[in-house]
Amino acid sequence: FQLQPVLVLLHWGLQNIPSGLDGIEAYYSTYQPADERYIKQLAAKYQLCLSGGSDFHGSNKPHIRLGSGMGNLYVPSDLLEPLRNA
Repeated sequence: FQLQPVLVLLHWGLQNIPSGLDGIEAYYSTYQPADERYIKQLAAKYQLCLSGGSDFHGSNKPHIRLGSGMGNLYVPSDLLEPLRNA
């Protein structure tokens, strides 16, 4: 078993997708359904894996919970395997 780094774009506010990316964060607490749809379209277009994150950074962001973000985050578990294989 060997771990390999995976390069994922977080907080997708870029107009141009950098080369060399493996994935893009499609699931995040503050994303609206339209945001998720757009990011999924980008992922399909550029053949990127989908990921998600709570933005938990410990006590410096006490309003964000590990794994659930600001309360409405759901990251499907089936995203893990494509990231492992990236």
